[in-house]
Amino acid sequence: MSKIKSLKPFIPAYSFAALILIGSSIPTDKLNQKILSSDFVTHIAAFSLLAILLSIGYVNTKKIRFWCVKAAAVSLLVGVLAEVIQFFLPYRNFSIKDLGADVIGIITALVLFAVIYGISGKKGARFDPGI
Repeated sequence: MSKIKSLKPFIPAYSFAALILIGSSIPTDKLNQKILSSDFVTHIAAFSLLAILLSIGYVNTKKIRFWCVKAAAVSLLVGVLAEVIQFFLPYRNFSIKDLGADVIGIITALVLFAVIYGISGKKGARFDPGI
């Protein structure tokens, strides 16, 4: 039971990671390209959000030691997995530029999260959005 309880703070992050992987396997069309005009910005935004959701999960489970490295590693793993999936799909392609945008989003989000909430090394810190 405690294993399931320890995963609860990560449900939003894992759900969003699943959405990223599903989205990376869907064919793009001209309408979609008009809605999401910049693939680069989309990657930055998506992986920033993923890194923040993972950070919140680590902080709320009090697994604060190396939370930044853990959040970055899991986020990057999702990015690489998404690109590998696209490599094998005939209507998508693998892109180093996309991975670069993912890394920019991850680093930006983690730095902002650490600065805004001041939890870069404090033990017992907990994220509370006040909702």
